[in-house]
Amino acid sequence: MIGGITGALVNACYHADVPAAVLVVKANPYLPDPAAARSVIEDALEPLLDFDIDTTELEEQADQIRTRMEQIAQRYEQMLKAQQEPDEPMGPTMYQ
Repeated sequence: MIGGITGALVNACYHADVPAAVLVVKANPYLPDPAAARSVIEDALEPLLDFDIDTTELEEQADQIRTRMEQIAQRYEQMLKAQQEPDEPMGPTMYQ
């Protein structure tokens, strides 16, 4: 089942006798996912079509997002570690 704007477009194509296809790929629902777009192009579209599509920019964007997510994860781990260390002086709390 395909919903949202994609479903509406496919439904309109169906009723207007316009040939249409929907390619579905597993993607991150919360972040842009250029790796998923690249996968659709290289694994689904290119085998069906008789030309190549340059996906270099998508690969670069995927690397940038992956690097940024790793940096965020490292900072988060550092923050958790700092909160767990008992030797760290604790700031004032509402009971002090």
